[in-house]
Order: sequence, then C-alpha cells, then structure tokens
Amino acid sequence: MTDLDLAPVVGKQVTLPGHFDEPVILEDARPLGGGYECRVRLPDGSLEEAVISLDEAQELAAASGERSEREARLLNTETPSTYSARQTETLPYGPP
Repeated sequence: MTDLDLAPVVGKQVTLPGHFDEPVILEDARPLGGGYECRVRLPDGSLEEAVISLDEAQELAAASGERSEREARLLNTETPSTYSARQTETLPYGPP
C-alpha cells in the first residue's frame, strides 16, 4: 500500500460520511493496515478517532487537491484594490 499525503487536509474541515454526522476538523491521520486512523475534532471541541478505508482517504486527498486549485484561482482573481482609477469612478463608493 502506498501512503497517501493527507498533510494538506490536516487542520481543515472535512466530511466523513458514515463516521460523523457533521463536518469535523482533521487533526491527524496515519496509515493503519488497509486504511488510515484519523483523529478529528468535533464541533463541540472534543476529540474522536475513526478508521477510514483507503478509498475514503483517497477521496480526502483528491478533495484537498481540488480545494487547493479552487483557492489558487480565487487568489488570482482581480480584487477592488487592483482596479484602475478609471474603473473605480464607476463604483458606487468611489475610489479607495
């Protein structure tokens, strides 16, 4: 079994259907047999552990990649501070 890199997901809010009813924060994940042992923080602040399958871990890793690409696209979009002076003249609140 090849270990997946779940580090990008650690510290992020994830959903683990079949394990928890609501999103949790992934605190740690380590390989364990044919899956991964995950330590998560519940919305009430308590810590729990769950063992997820390799398929579930692959879904988490893939979702983190998609999220990273989406965040990069958002960061590369034009923000009001990058508008030209002419563009700000048409904004209802005027130039910054």
